[in-house]
Amino acid sequence: AVADENAMCISLIDAERPGPHYTSDLMRLFQEKVGGEGQLYFLMGLDSLRDLPTWHEPEWLVRNCRLVALRRHDVKIDWAGLEAVLPGVCERVIVLEMPELEIASSSLRERVQSGQPIHYQVPRAVERYIVEQGLYRS
Repeated sequence: AVADENAMCISLIDAERPGPHYTSDLMRLFQEKVGGEGQLYFLMGLDSLRDLPTWHEPEWLVRNCRLVALRRHDVKIDWAGLEAVLPGVCERVIVLEMPELEIASSSLRERVQSGQPIHYQVPRAVERYIVEQGLYRS
């Protein structure tokens, strides 16, 4: 998906370590790599931000990462409620307005699990990787 993007690269750091895999653990590994010099940014959909209180160690993510949430037209957030369960979260969030793509990881997962094609939702290389690695099967 990012093969032709010079400003991006793929990290296999999470794929190469034993599970279970939690976002907070992965971001800790990245924090060790950048040291005290860099700021971690975690990109997520607004739906994921809404569900953040249910994640493993959400408080650590709020304290140590800037959370960048992509707005989705069909997702509403109770900002006061989110702040009540994760104090400080609102000041750590950057909400980005972007044109919406007709794709979400949850819909990809559903399509793969039900045997429906995904070649119109993702680049061929991404589809091939998903199939070869057996992703989204369970």
